[in-house]
Amino acid sequence: MKCRRLNNFPRYLPLKIIGGWLVAFIVLAAASSGGCTSHACMDEFSVELDTVSLGPEDLGATSEQFAIGGRHIDASPSTGRFPAGLAVAKVVSRADGAATRNLRISEMPTDQVAYWNGLLDSLPPVREVAVLKGQGLDPRGTAWSEILREAARIDCRLCLIYGRWERGEGDADLIGVLCDARESRTLSAFRVPIVFDDVRYDDEQDRRPPEGVLSPAEYDAEAELRGLVRDAVWDLAKRDEPTTTTQPSPWQTDDWLSPRDDRLIIEVQPTFQRGP
Repeated sequence: MKCRRLNNFPRYLPLKIIGGWLVAFIVLAAASSGGCTSHACMDEFSVELDTVSLGPEDLGATSEQFAIGGRHIDASPSTGRFPAGLAVAKVVSRADGAATRNLRISEMPTDQVAYWNGLLDSLPPVREVAVLKGQGLDPRGTAWSEILREAARIDCRLCLIYGRWERGEGDADLIGVLCDARESRTLSAFRVPIVFDDVRYDDEQDRRPPEGVLSPAEYDAEAELRGLVRDAVWDLAKRDEPTTTTQPSPWQTDDWLSPRDDRLIIEVQPTFQRGP
């Protein structure tokens, strides 16, 4: 029996396939070597923010108010402050020119967020602890009063704003203020030294871990700060008295999306009598 070749079958199909893959490989190699990578494009169009050391004036306070540990700035009894939510904002300071300084929300590691969320679980007057992520705030920077306004907008009566204060010569502190967001009033101030290990570093960058990772010294300072904030909120809750007047209910009525007819609908069905 004779075998004959099919006329409609391409004789050089393997060569065409190999040639196509070769051309695609050359194009991809050229794009990767001479093209713009995603990081390069992001760096080209990103706005460089000049971050400077956070200072007490950035938090609406003076350096005399920040004693080692925590202290109450306004410990007067309150009425109707609790139950309340606590908003937490970790910030960095940036300078836009010589005279303008503002704050920008800093990224917080996930484990630190979890620690803050469970900080006041044993205090019933505190409804929740919310870590601010920057929604509704100018990413280029904003004033501390705007952060308080954002905390009040999400129904958090208390707001903690804190960050790292570089005092020079390798010394650094965590400083923060606990405020009444609705009244824009500072209630407590905190200062926790960041104690670095006695290790010589050739470069200051070697002292700092990668972005998003806390060093052991910063980790301990954050834990101490959380303890101070917890104690301060407990003190404020004990000095608070419930309101004696009737407050409007926070619950809203169940309004229908479309208009409805509230008139009573009566349906009359005829009855049939059986039999004669």
